[in-house]
Amino acid sequence: MSYTAASHHRSVAQALARARRMVVRVQAGALLVLLLLAVVASPARGEVTERSATTVATAPETPLPQRLSETGLYGADGASGRVVGSDTLPFSPQYPLWSDGASKRRWIRLPPGTFIDASDPDAWRFPVGTRLWKEFAHAGRPIETRFIERLADGRWRFATYV
Repeated sequence: MSYTAASHHRSVAQALARARRMVVRVQAGALLVLLLLAVVASPARGEVTERSATTVATAPETPLPQRLSETGLYGADGASGRVVGSDTLPFSPQYPLWSDGASKRRWIRLPPGTFIDASDPDAWRFPVGTRLWKEFAHAGRPIETRFIERLADGRWRFATYV
């Protein structure tokens, strides 16, 4: 195979086209995440949101659990150590965001007999009582876990456990 200026320019052009496509995909993914966060995390008009160093809650039906073990992630009674409950399923997004080198694990639990209505791929409907967790860890040691729960009025409430 001989080297020519034309073949060099063609391979450079192909590499640039691949890089542009990747940038567009990353930008589209980031935009989607930001839009989802804006929809899920924004309080209703005129609503007061309580904030503290570790929690954000929007009109909770009951007080947020004070401890991660009380959220139901680790078994039905929270007394099973750090073993995730059998009714809690792990998941991962197709395009996870980078988080300063932290590893992340995610779980979801749907109330028994319910499902996610994904008939509109742009607006999934989660059943009341859906719970999600995301754990950040460095060198295998958990650093932070985020908890999200769907409320009866259709809103979500959030907490962070350190």
